[in-house]
Amino acid sequence: VGKTGAEVNEHYLPLAGLRRENVRFANSISCWGGPGNLDKLDIKRQRDRDLLQSCAETHLYPEIERLRPKVIITMGAFAAYALDPGINLELQHGIPVKTSWGTVFPMYHPALGLHAPKRMLLIRSDWDRLKKYIRGTLNLPEDEYPNPDYAEVTDEVELGSFYMDHSLPLACDTETRHNSRKHPHCITFSNQPGTGRLIRAERTDLLSAFQDMLDRWEGPILFHNWLFDCEVVSNMGLHFPEKLIRDTMVKAFHLGNLPQGLKALAYRELGMEMQDLYDRTLPFYNVMILTYLRQAMD
Repeated sequence: VGKTGAEVNEHYLPLAGLRRENVRFANSISCWGGPGNLDKLDIKRQRDRDLLQSCAETHLYPEIERLRPKVIITMGAFAAYALDPGINLELQHGIPVKTSWGTVFPMYHPALGLHAPKRMLLIRSDWDRLKKYIRGTLNLPEDEYPNPDYAEVTDEVELGSFYMDHSLPLACDTETRHNSRKHPHCITFSNQPGTGRLIRAERTDLLSAFQDMLDRWEGPILFHNWLFDCEVVSNMGLHFPEKLIRDTMVKAFHLGNLPQGLKALAYRELGMEMQDLYDRTLPFYNVMILTYLRQAMD
């Protein structure tokens, strides 16, 4: 209804090659909470999720079972949560997802484009992707390197043996302790798909050898958020040739139709499911914390 409805009918549906009379719209929440419940709904709030569950069980689910649609386009966080709580909109918008209700094609809510115009290009792109999906021409990326060759560099011989073509792009990243630029943990790097090497911040001998390699580098050097990493590598004693730096986060921002987060970008463009340092270490941190608490209580 209203401006959002007009935007969908006159703009978004035609992008997908659809007409209003060829689709059916339904609400994930058809119930009004009544007086005193005029707050904006929040998917993170339990009472709103309870409202969604109750209303969907009464109205939405029976409608889906009765109609058996070929594809369900969920628009917004509540609609996606109603059909599969595991859908991550940032990662999976515009990507078909298999659920117990059938194929779901999650999207951001079309009203988002009116409230946040910078998101409109994302929404437009998803409706165009829907057209390709309906026509069977949507290409979904698959991770070409599901078992990458990742390893820590422990001596200079090993660093020298890692094949380096100085004319190719060199991809780099950093990890820090306590999320602080002043406490670098390591630098990782690669110039071959499916490979990566790590040098710890305390290995000054290896960092010196790595610097010698940087001084001879000729190809572009890729960072994702160089504005953060530049201080981290400086605190590690490394000096990168500024003219060779290419910031992929800035490039994604200027394109306007891609996420800027590295995990979401890698998933959507390369089919890679990444883990960050805390994904890997948090379970161990939790064990250490619980052990400490038990010892303190004793």
